[in-house]
Amino acid sequence: MFSFFQGKPAAPRVIYLRGEPRRNGLEVGENPENLSELLESLAPAPFVLRAPAGVSSLLLEWLWLERGYRMPAVLVEPGFSLRVLDQAESFPEQQHPFFTPAEIIQLELARAVASSIPRFVHRDYVLAQARAAGVELDPRLLGRLSKYLRKLLQAGWTLPAPAAWAELAHTAPFDEIARGLESLRLRTPLEGARRSQLIFQALTEDTCTLETFQAIEEFWAASGQVFPEFRLEPRALLRDLLRHPLHQLERWARQTPDFEERILGVERLSAPSLPRLARLALLAQELNSEQRLELESYLGPLPQLLATPAQQRLARQRLGP
Repeated sequence: MFSFFQGKPAAPRVIYLRGEPRRNGLEVGENPENLSELLESLAPAPFVLRAPAGVSSLLLEWLWLERGYRMPAVLVEPGFSLRVLDQAESFPEQQHPFFTPAEIIQLELARAVASSIPRFVHRDYVLAQARAAGVELDPRLLGRLSKYLRKLLQAGWTLPAPAAWAELAHTAPFDEIARGLESLRLRTPLEGARRSQLIFQALTEDTCTLETFQAIEEFWAASGQVFPEFRLEPRALLRDLLRHPLHQLERWARQTPDFEERILGVERLSAPSLPRLARLALLAQELNSEQRLELESYLGPLPQLLATPAQQRLARQRLGP
């Protein structure tokens, strides 16, 4: 649907995996050339989101970062109706009477981002992500790694840490990537004082970042607030997923006169929390095939997760009123 090439598309190239033979039986190593030029030609163009005032792509960016890859840039322009554009293309009008206009925007943007996964997980993306994490990779591994990581993402898995990528390229059989169950991992928790600082900043200064979202969910977890289980129905799960954490926190603070003391009172308590997409993937395992397909039509494939009973219980809690 989308073309992410800027200007004239680069000529298609066949990249042979190191150690795998051509048809004539010769082994071919990888010789990356002009990585910076390739990066410029393959970098995904930003989405242009034309939507009513007040719409932000921050919540969707949070979800994609937790999945393991960066979201393409989103340029938000004012408008009277939703249009997600790339090179003058847009999605057809769709009726979603169950969702609010803001939720419709998030769902359509989610569909656009999920469809872009195989287009921008390339050699240069892998190199840039590794260097950002302080890992230097052998350039000869980049082609193989880009294929591995793309296959993982297309199967709905989260990516392993960059420190494990070199071993993955050397040891993992290509046909076995993304098979089986993925062990569920909790988020790395914030320090209690940092968590409180982010929450107070969000309430008093009207500032919100990706780290703020995590702080809010960890506050709910530390408070021990347990709510009814999620409804196992695709539209209800999507609506729960798309609730804005800051709006929930602000509503709770308005109804709670001693909210400052309550935030500080749980500062020293542990706060386990699951990434939202991982939580959704656990719940989706109990859907039938039609319902899961409906859910994944917006969010892309969700992984099959192996969770402990405690993690299963955590996934079913509503974190926030």
